Amino acid sequence: MENLLGHIYCWFQSLYGQDLSYFMWGYDPATEAYTNPNLYNLVGLITLVISLIIVVVFYYIINHPRYCKWWSWLITLGVNSAITLFIGFGVTVSKLINGFIPESLVYQFDEDGNVASTLIGQTNCWGFGIANFFVAAMFFIILSFILKWWSSCAKHVPFL
Repeated sequence: MENLLGHIYCWFQSLYGQDLSYFMWGYDPATEAYTNPNLYNLVGLITLVISLIIVVVFYYIINHPRYCKWWSWLITLGVNSAITLFIGFGVTVSKLINGFIPESLVYQFDEDGNVASTLIGQTNCWGFGIANFFVAAMFFIILSFILKWWSSCAKHVPFL
């Protein structure tokens, strides 16, 4: 599962860029090796746990005939994905702002050592949040199909 989460996120790498992906994999430019923690695992497990909690709340706590409709499931899916969008953004932007991402991944330097361009910015962090949005939606859908069958009211939501 360690590399599985990273590979799932890499499906959406075009949203947040290869340089942020290197950092998320744990790449350390100083040693030119992947020696730092794999942050895909951290964000992925948080996203999976949140999705699991929201699926359980929908199917077993709310579990009311009034809310056993496809549209209420879709709203719950959207809430789950929105929460995890901000978590993905928050984790990456906090690493960027606090200087945990090495400068050689954040900036491209010219021959004089001046910053020529920015490789990782807040736009990339928002892109990772959007990628996390889609990953959370996938987790929510998969967990829904696994856990819905024991619900007393919502076992047929969103569909068989």
